[in-house]
Amino acid sequence: MKICSVEGDLSSDSGAEQYPDVSLCDSCIAKDGRYYDTYGMSRIFQVEAYDPAYGSCEWCNKTAQQEADEKAEDDGWALYE
Repeated sequence: MKICSVEGDLSSDSGAEQYPDVSLCDSCIAKDGRYYDTYGMSRIFQVEAYDPAYGSCEWCNKTAQQEADEKAEDDGWALYE
């Protein structure tokens, strides 16, 4: 999980609404990276360390605990590769 500045309501006069800071999981960040690789555009403009005060992923609603559980499961399978 990371805190990211993303594209928001660009018609707003408020910078906080144009580029809000939201929590995103690693999977959504990776999907945005693949979108950038394909189309040359990204909705993410800045990535910072995760702050639990921001809660779950803005795009898919995954919690930090769910992400940690997925990573632990993936790490377990790495032993068998």
